[in-house]
Amino acid sequence: MIVLDASVATKWFHGIGEENRDRALHYLRLHLDGQLTIHVPDLLLYEVANALLCKAELGSDMVLSALESLAEYNLVMHWPGLKGIRAGTEIAAELALSVYDASYVALSRELRIPLITADKKLVRKARQPDDVVLLSAFEL
Repeated sequence: MIVLDASVATKWFHGIGEENRDRALHYLRLHLDGQLTIHVPDLLLYEVANALLCKAELGSDMVLSALESLAEYNLVMHWPGLKGIRAGTEIAAELALSVYDASYVALSRELRIPLITADKKLVRKARQPDDVVLLSAFEL
């Protein structure tokens, strides 16, 4: 089991030639084959949509298609509730992260499984190498 953030999930839909896209797709295939369970906060949907629409500059039809695919992937989606938002806010304050990034860390810590990210800055700020792992360094 792992938690993935939007920096990894976005690679499933965009980023041909982007660093470590093959690794991101590998973990998705493992999940789809039932060999790995991927957990995500519900925030992932918004972040992937935003990244594809604004940064990758894909049209809304392509973004909606990607969101439909995400739904079909049967990721284990977690709604944080007040407890999760509180934990994310405390982690954000402690580690100088956005509450968005901290929500992934909070879920990872709650489930006691690693968070896999392509965000080097997040890994550096997390300060706990077993907690938050860079996609390029993660091995099952």
